[in-house]
Amino acid sequence: MKKTILWSLLLFFTILYGCSARLEGTFASEENPIYKSLTFKGKNTVVIRDGFLGMEHVAEYVIDDNFIRVKAEPSDLLFEIVSKDTLSGEGFAKGLYIKE
Repeated sequence: MKKTILWSLLLFFTILYGCSARLEGTFASEENPIYKSLTFKGKNTVVIRDGFLGMEHVAEYVIDDNFIRVKAEPSDLLFEIVSKDTLSGEGFAKGLYIKE
């Protein structure tokens, strides 16, 4: 009986942890001249720093499996989650973004 309860609790917390997946911290790119860094804050907020003037823009993001879609103007940006410390940008955001 104790083993069943222990396994049930372990499964519950594993599922709970997996459902709360979110990004935290700053990911910077040396390869992309347009988007220099992404700083993830809260549940779905990202601050994008541009490479021209160093200005910051706030946007929302969603995680879809191993992809992050940042809702930016004039179009969305797509990043693949390579590892917990590395993102790979596509399109205008092309390049590797490494967690600082």
